[in-house]
Formats: sequence, C-alpha cells, structure tokens
Amino acid sequence: MANKPIVKLKSIFSNILVVIAFAGTFMLVKEFKSEWYNSKSNEDASISAANKTAREIQHAQSQSTSEISATEILVEKAHENVKNTLDSTIGNKDKLIAASNMFFGAYFLNTRTRLEYCSNLGVDISSFVNEYKQVNRKLFLSAEKLQVMDYKEHNRTYDIDKLYNLIKKSNKKLIQQDMRDTASYLKLTEIEVCQTFKQLPVEWAKETDLRQRAPELAQLLLK
Repeated sequence: MANKPIVKLKSIFSNILVVIAFAGTFMLVKEFKSEWYNSKSNEDASISAANKTAREIQHAQSQSTSEISATEILVEKAHENVKNTLDSTIGNKDKLIAASNMFFGAYFLNTRTRLEYCSNLGVDISSFVNEYKQVNRKLFLSAEKLQVMDYKEHNRTYDIDKLYNLIKKSNKKLIQQDMRDTASYLKLTEIEVCQTFKQLPVEWAKETDLRQRAPELAQLLLK
C-alpha cells in the first residue's frame, strides 16, 4: 500500500459506499451506564455489554449475504435503535443525555478503538483521529457537558478514560467486523485500509462526520 500513489487512493475512496460500523456503538454507552447505575460493578457492566455485542455480531454474520455485509446489518439495526430510543424518551433533558451517550459510543470507536486497531497493524492513523476530533469538536463539547451533569446526578465522577475502558471490549469486537467488511468491500487488506485512513484523513473524517451520519443526534446536541 505504501507504493500506491495518493491519486490512486483518492480514486478508490471516491467509490466508497461501505457503511462504517460505528453506528453499532451508539447504544453501548447507554446500556453500560444503565447497568452501572443499577449497582453493577464496572467490570460486570463491561463484560455484559461485550457479551451482548458478540451475540449481535454473530447474529449479523449469520444474516449476511453477498449483497449485504454483517456491518451493514449492524448499522441498520443501530439506526433503528437510535430512532426508537430518541422517540420513546420523554423529557428534553433525558433526550439530550441519550444523544450524548450515543455520541460517545461512535466518538470512542473512531478516536480510540480504530487508532489502537491500526496501531497494532503497524499503521499510525493519528492524522485521521486529529481531523475527526476537529470535525466533531462542537458535538464533543456539548456531549461532554451532558455527561458531567449526568454522572453528577448519579453521584458518580466523570472520567473519560474510565468510560472508554468500560466499553473497550465491546468496541474491539465491533472494529474487527467493521475493518473486515471495509477491507472486503474495497478489495484491500486491513493494513491497506488503515493506510487509507493515514493518507486520506480529511476524506475519512468527512465520511464519518456525525453531523452527516447521525443528524438526529447532532441536531439535539447543537441546540
């Protein structure tokens, strides 16, 4: 991949229709926090979320075909869950907290889990992560304020690193499926997919912009 010119990469990128699996992470933070607030230990909540994620991935794999990947199935279900959750949430504050929870699931997948995954393959995609953070900066600031408020109301102390560590196991399972399907779609190896994130950070950040991918969440968070 290192020998492929950037022009060739952009040509590949222009045809990307694959749906990134980050939508599957929308519900993870919400589910984890619900279990944690119900007096489960951090580790128990993390394991429970990871096990549920594994079951959902296995089900999606069993339903996948040559026409639709497991990742696309996960994304479709996730978007349905997002819509149903927001529609059924009563009260503006609770709706905002739900949006914040969902935002962080996707944010962690792209700023931490994908970075770790590609790093393990020998590719540094910090250029993409930095671009992604910049694109989603306003959403992050709004979502984080809501997290601080929600934690305080539940007599907990907000810590972004601890929050990530609690869904890390689940995110790892999702990113493996995500990258596998993305590589298959683009007819590249997973290392080569990581290289596209490194060499085309602006394009990938635009492709994963949450204002475009999840406008219902963005509208709530940017009110």
